[in-house]
Amino acid sequence: MDKQDILRLCRDCAASIYGTAPPSPQYAERVAKLLFMTAAHESLAFRFRRQIGFRRETCTGAFGLWQCELASIEASIDLIHRPDRRPLRDRCLAWLDRWPGLEDVDLSHRTLGIALLALQEPRGDPLSCLLARLHYLRVPEAVPATVQDMAVYAKRYYNTRLGKATAANYLSAYEKWWK
Repeated sequence: MDKQDILRLCRDCAASIYGTAPPSPQYAERVAKLLFMTAAHESLAFRFRRQIGFRRETCTGAFGLWQCELASIEASIDLIHRPDRRPLRDRCLAWLDRWPGLEDVDLSHRTLGIALLALQEPRGDPLSCLLARLHYLRVPEAVPATVQDMAVYAKRYYNTRLGKATAANYLSAYEKWWK
């Protein structure tokens, strides 16, 4: 996928995957920018679908353009399988069904190995984007309006305070690739 494909993917995911109410077009665009920023930074400019230094067949490290870690993937799967989140799960499954090559991924713990393999290939980019969106849906705070604040938000809620990245890294990746 090229930069424009990733942007379209982010926009589609942001508009389609939401908590309880569909987002306004303005809020969906904010979410799309945050998702794009996250992928641009985490994959080092959309180049890496596997965290550097980890072997393909292991479950450690991070996966996909959004560099999702196993604990985050499991938390996202747990979220959509809560009884009160069935509509969200249905939206996620319907959204994934639209992407060729992901037929073998059903977002359950029993197919997690298949998902980890898919995340390391271009066919897994929609799954990676979806998992990043679900990660951000677990945050109670709304996505900020400015890209500068989004960078702080990404550092706080996606990378964590112990991660090497900075808000400036997220912002720089976004500014370089958004244009």
